[in-house]
Amino acid sequence: MLKQIKHPGIDLDIVELGMIGKIREGSGKVIIEFRLPFRGIPKKQMIMDQIKEILNDRVVEVKPCLMNREHKARFIELAQENWGP
Repeated sequence: MLKQIKHPGIDLDIVELGMIGKIREGSGKVIIEFRLPFRGIPKKQMIMDQIKEILNDRVVEVKPCLMNREHKARFIELAQENWGP
């Protein structure tokens, strides 16, 4: 379901970009690790809201965190190859 959410500036979904980390269920909710390549991403809240909206039949907690070096390097590589119009 999360593959339906496209990055607003890159022509790929947030799963392909490595922005989704661990997903687990606990205490009656789904907890999703939302990986960010940098601090202060302007569209962070918009994407977090889309995650909650697409999983609206569940209680969702989105936990933002920074990507590690490996994930960040891959994100940047994909972003450069697929930057939108």
